[in-house]
Amino acid sequence: SKVDRSAAYFCRFVARQLVRQGYARRVELQVAYVIGQPRPVSLSVETFGTGDTAAALEFIGGFDFRPAAIIERLRLR
Repeated sequence: SKVDRSAAYFCRFVARQLVRQGYARRVELQVAYVIGQPRPVSLSVETFGTGDTAAALEFIGGFDFRPAAIIERLRLR
């Protein structure tokens, strides 16, 4: 239930979805949290020139990056 580990698992999950959906061939996600706030303060996408970064960022906007939602979505308990 650690936020950093759960977020790392979820970033990998979302990155795989980006590749599957054809937004890019190679993707790196970065997410940052602060203590006391459930939503991330920063979320960025790097496609390394293999896709449309703006479209990829819009796509990941549909995912819930709150720790409780991540734990539920990936069944981490």
